[in-house]
Amino acid sequence: MKNPPKYFLTSLLTFFLGAVFVFGWYFEFTPKNRINKPEINNRLSSKSTKTKVKSKPQIEIYADENDSEEKSLISLKDFWIKDRRFSYKGYTITKKCYEDYISDDERCKLRLIKKGKIIQEFINYDETRLEYGLFNFLGKKDKQLVMYRSEGGSCSVYNYLIYDLEPSPRLIYDSRKYQKDKWYINFELIPIDIDKDGVFEFTQAIHTFDFFHASHATSVYPIAVFAYDKKSKKYKFSNRKFSKFIINELKKDSDWLNKRNVEAGSIEEKYIIRNIFLNLIYVGKKQEGWDFFEANYDFEDKKEFTNDLRKELKTCPFYKMLYQ
Repeated sequence: MKNPPKYFLTSLLTFFLGAVFVFGWYFEFTPKNRINKPEINNRLSSKSTKTKVKSKPQIEIYADENDSEEKSLISLKDFWIKDRRFSYKGYTITKKCYEDYISDDERCKLRLIKKGKIIQEFINYDETRLEYGLFNFLGKKDKQLVMYRSEGGSCSVYNYLIYDLEPSPRLIYDSRKYQKDKWYINFELIPIDIDKDGVFEFTQAIHTFDFFHASHATSVYPIAVFAYDKKSKKYKFSNRKFSKFIINELKKDSDWLNKRNVEAGSIEEKYIIRNIFLNLIYVGKKQEGWDFFEANYDFEDKKEFTNDLRKELKTCPFYKMLYQ
């Protein structure tokens, strides 16, 4: 037999070396061998550990025993009396606009009168911003009188007075106490019997952080619960007592955050984190609130927001009631 051509030997050698390489590669890196080689598994495990994002702590939300029931909110708007003159238990309530007014702000007046004596008066330029009605807050036979006034434009301040009229007129809530130098309380007063004892609590919004590092629409307004105190016979700020109720109201926000159903870095995420954080502060869970904030708030304004917030909290009467 004649000697084979050189190109034939070269091709045969190339084929042989290629087959060896492919066989070796297959033996080393098939899934079966990867599973059986602990040194490879350790390397992959180590790599994934370094790149794994640390999970953020979740907030514990108390389960409300009435969660399964659909809650219907009470609106005092349904109890406003439209009569311009109304009598109840020897009292007369009048709502009237006058022609001989001194200034526009004093054109219309809502008055509580007994035996010709003016006990209380709300004034406003617009009679539609003055309202009154009767609601049974205290579970007694007689109802309590609510007087309401709103002032301002899109960012109005809501003034509420609640009177227990029997046996003598007694002012049991006056929102203006927290609306002097700054509006620390605001928005709609919503009656709700949280503890089901027949005496209504009510909620309003803590207004301390309106336009605080945010627009009006994206500002956080923590919940304020007021409960009737039998000793003083007045409604008092009671967030510690009803902390479970307030935290349960945060359930939707916390679920969204825990499941990451909001876009990271979005205005919505910033609002939700701030809302949970500040509501925890205002139920007396200051340490839990700050821990939550530190773990979850990753925005660029964190340092500035934190410094300004600490200053702002010191001015808020509700914060002082909780921690001083």
